Amino acid sequence: LLGSFFTFAVAGAVGSPLPPPPPRPGLPMLAGPRPAAAPTSGPIIQFAAPVYDFGRADAGDIVKHTYKFKNTGNQVLVVNNVQPSCGCTAAGQWTREVKPGETGTIPIQFNSRGYRGIVGKTITVLSNAKNEPRKYLMLKGTIWMPIDVFPTYPVLSVTPEQPASSKVVTITNNTEGPVAVFAPAVNNPGLQVELRTNQVGKAYELVVSPAKPLPKSSLRGQITLRTSLPKLPELTITAFLNYQPLIQVWPSGVFLPPGPLPGKYVSTLTFFNHSTNALTLSDPVLSGPDGKVRNVKVALNQIQPGRFFNVKLTFPEGFQVAQNETYTFSIKSNKPAEPEITLPLHQFVRPTLRPAPYVPVLPKVSPHKPVVSPHRPVPASLFPPASSAK
Repeated sequence: LLGSFFTFAVAGAVGSPLPPPPPRPGLPMLAGPRPAAAPTSGPIIQFAAPVYDFGRADAGDIVKHTYKFKNTGNQVLVVNNVQPSCGCTAAGQWTREVKPGETGTIPIQFNSRGYRGIVGKTITVLSNAKNEPRKYLMLKGTIWMPIDVFPTYPVLSVTPEQPASSKVVTITNNTEGPVAVFAPAVNNPGLQVELRTNQVGKAYELVVSPAKPLPKSSLRGQITLRTSLPKLPELTITAFLNYQPLIQVWPSGVFLPPGPLPGKYVSTLTFFNHSTNALTLSDPVLSGPDGKVRNVKVALNQIQPGRFFNVKLTFPEGFQVAQNETYTFSIKSNKPAEPEITLPLHQFVRPTLRPAPYVPVLPKVSPHKPVVSPHRPVPASLFPPASSAK
């Protein structure tokens, strides 16, 4: 009997839920954060559809849409400003004041010129609404290109050892009818372009290459092609040419503080070899108006054989470049394309401190009493004429 009672008690304890423990004295019961109650008074803004999907549009089309909203509050709603996310999206004349229960509109237009693929634009609406004083609207869709250009931004990388770099840009007509593409024009003489026809009216190639002689610096050029398509009469391609010298020098010259130098000064030049073959540097020289400068020590150091060098120029105390004097640093290399590297020497000019202009501080003059200076005689004109005695 005792065993049966024990089994019944344990089964009852397991099967029935235990009551929650009482709160400990001194510790308040913690509750989760309560959601903020929606405002019930004041101006309330409600949009019928804050997101507009225009589907598909041709590149260059103007997408127009009007957002509608209603004031569900009990006070006048004032729309202070409508701010599109970029210049391609513009807002028209929107409804600035909406009485309770009435509706307003915000017209928007998006210029799809220059866009391709999936796009999304946001419009910020600022108002005195109690529920959403800053409301974000969305305009999204897909821009279909009647003519595909790939890549839109071709990049060419050239060196003196490999100057024949070129990039092929494909031009594909996606429309049903034929489209003619006319001879291109480029606004930078450092680039040359050639248009090839793979399939008349359908497929073209544009070959972009550096001009000859090879430019000695990086550049950018804009290529323009006219087409026979009314919706897309012009194609614009921006090409970049990255010129990498065989030997890169940093900095681009020898720079000294204003002279005469107050003490010994060391200037360091660093040389990087970007070619495939090893680099050899020799005969570093600093030359002045009278030839080689003797009182400046020049030391060539090879940090990484054939790849990385530096040159330290130690200038003595009192060194100064006189006006109209020219100093240059030169060093020889084993590269036929760059047999000698020449860099200028610049010494900054100490700024001339000009004294501030003297501004005299004039004392306040009373209209009834003249000011008498202890150093200068008082002009008689300051004193009124004495009245004649009767």
